[in-house]
Amino acid sequence: MECVNLKERFGKRFKVGHDEAYFAERGERGFADDPQLQIIPGRRGHVFPGPGDLLAAFCRRGPTANRLKALPFVQVYTEGPTA
Repeated sequence: MECVNLKERFGKRFKVGHDEAYFAERGERGFADDPQLQIIPGRRGHVFPGPGDLLAAFCRRGPTANRLKALPFVQVYTEGPTA
C-alpha cells in the first residue's frame, strides 16, 4: 500500500527521521529510503505516514492532540496523561 513520503512532502520544512523499527530492520548503518518508516519527531510525540494520503500522529493527550484531531487528514493515537 502506498503512503505519504514525508521527506518529499515535508522535508524542507521539518526534520524527518526514522522510526525505531527502521534500525531494527536495517541495522545501525543500513540505508534505504522507506517512506513507511519515516517520522517527523516532535516534543510531545511524532507524525508518521498512514494509509494512502493520510497522516497519523502519536502524541500525549492535550492541546496538541486536539489540534491534530481537527485536521481531516490525520488520525491521532494518544497515550498517557495530559502534559
